[in-house]
Amino acid sequence: KLATSEGVFVGMSSGAAVAGALHMAKKMDSGIIVVILPDRGERYLSTTLFRSVCGKCPP
Repeated sequence: KLATSEGVFVGMSSGAAVAGALHMAKKMDSGIIVVILPDRGERYLSTTLFRSVCGKCPP
């Protein structure tokens, strides 16, 4: 979702970090959340995870 809606191409660890931050944000009344995205997405291009998101993309 980060890649398709925000243009941020990251890996699974980064996706989990953002999911955790969003979860915490829903519990907060106000404040600032800082998230570090620990990986990039290009290492996952050849996996089935990426193909399920982009069925028309080349392998």
